[in-house]
Amino acid sequence: MVRVLLRKGSHQLYDSFLSNPPHGVDYVISRLSLRREDKSRLAKLKRLVWTQYTKYFPPIVRLSRADCDLIHSTAGILLNTKDTWVIDTENVYGFVNHAHTKLPAHKKQIQAILEKDNCKAIMPHCEAAKRSIENFFQSDIINKKLTVLYPAMPMDIIAKQAHDDFTFLFVGVRFLEKGGRETLNAFELFRKKHAAKLVMISNMPSEYAQKYENDPDVTIVPATLSRERVLEYMSKADVFMFPSYKESFGIVYMEAMSMGLPIITVEVCAGKELVEGAGIVLKSPISWHDTRDLLQYPSWPAFVLDIENNSFPEFEKDLAHAMSTLFNDADMRATMGRVGEEKVRNGVLSVAYRNETLKRVYEAALK
Repeated sequence: MVRVLLRKGSHQLYDSFLSNPPHGVDYVISRLSLRREDKSRLAKLKRLVWTQYTKYFPPIVRLSRADCDLIHSTAGILLNTKDTWVIDTENVYGFVNHAHTKLPAHKKQIQAILEKDNCKAIMPHCEAAKRSIENFFQSDIINKKLTVLYPAMPMDIIAKQAHDDFTFLFVGVRFLEKGGRETLNAFELFRKKHAAKLVMISNMPSEYAQKYENDPDVTIVPATLSRERVLEYMSKADVFMFPSYKESFGIVYMEAMSMGLPIITVEVCAGKELVEGAGIVLKSPISWHDTRDLLQYPSWPAFVLDIENNSFPEFEKDLAHAMSTLFNDADMRATMGRVGEEKVRNGVLSVAYRNETLKRVYEAALK
């Protein structure tokens, strides 16, 4: 039995480390772990202090493994420790709590920590995230420690619900950055020839909400739903639309695949590697990331402004064509749906695959 001290992040992905651990691994939760369910004043104060601290300094904490064999720090939180440890991260910007403008200033300090002998493994969440680390640090020592750890979580088995109308579903809190505007415009092109419905779960700007308020083919749902309610909408959809311009990984991909939905997305960051075979992947007209999978805008507002100030009519035509292709080909939809479902049930996005990776990394770290 390998005992691992887990500095657990607050994301729901890490909950399944405890509920579905690798065989032969016993996790012990660090006192420094963050718990989403803790709503106490002290917990809120700690989160506030941590948020303010990481605006100016890289997220580094002191931690000892106590009676455990090694430490696993999640979500890019760096450790100041003499013990054996490993780390996972969404991408290179996880090392500065996603305050991406701070990364260059802290590069030397972060690189020194990651290159230490007792840091045995660095686990980016996808190949695109791995490239971001390789391209930023350009360190042979760090590169040798990289192993992709695809996030995974148990997927609820929800039966598909019968529905009369062919339905496209878009889910994205950030309307513009997730390609919501282009999805609506593509649907306008699509419905000139076909009859279908579009459900938009998003925080839609008022100008769009008012335009489609009484449209019988478009349903607008505020992005305040629980995960269970989102899955319920997925169970009544035929195609999942997610042309996001800034997605590092995207848990929503996994949720759509678990429902057997074919996906229309773009080649931004992990989009292609996750969806390939399970949907149609288009070239994106704009991206938060550059070709090295590093961020190419000086700030988030600058990125949003660039989207607002530009239109992408050719991309909207590509989206509409992809929608028509899947609308007209039931066999293609079924095949893509099966591929996606297999990925999250038994493939690279499954809990079993994640656990195999973790077990292999832990054992190698202790040799």
